[in-house]
Amino acid sequence: GADALLSIRSFQNALRITFWMEIPRLFNRPPLAPRGTEGEVKEWVQKMPQIYNKPEMKNIRRLLRNNAPTAERILWQQLQGKKFKGLKFRRQYSVDRYSVDFYCASLRLAIELDGENHLDHYQQKKDKDRQEAIENLGIKIIRFWNTDIFNNLEGVLIHLDEYTGELIWKK
Repeated sequence: GADALLSIRSFQNALRITFWMEIPRLFNRPPLAPRGTEGEVKEWVQKMPQIYNKPEMKNIRRLLRNNAPTAERILWQQLQGKKFKGLKFRRQYSVDRYSVDFYCASLRLAIELDGENHLDHYQQKKDKDRQEAIENLGIKIIRFWNTDIFNNLEGVLIHLDEYTGELIWKK
């Protein structure tokens, strides 16, 4: 009777939570929040894996921010404080097990700056795998060379303006 009904409801809730967590993977989208009671939503959130700014990566992110290459510091001066098109960017933001140089949550956009070490074949393979993993979470990545930041910052900002404009328009 009542125990069987309770067991069926628990199974249905577990199935609903699993459904909402698995479906986004099929479409390369972030998980959607389930509908339900406040308790069901809290349970779902607790079971949902944290993929953004994982606490265990906090020290790495801080180290990367405090020791940023010159190109990152130059671009950050243009992005910080919503200076660029009113968009909020974060520095050294972690996504899953990776840290991206800059991240705009409202556009789900990561900006990566590459130095000459990214010319190495092994590093290019790592970059490709890393980019695929991040893009599979529904995040777009745009890359610039450090030399472009140094020699053509205005061109980089124009390209970034056009790219973000397309993303905003698609929303």
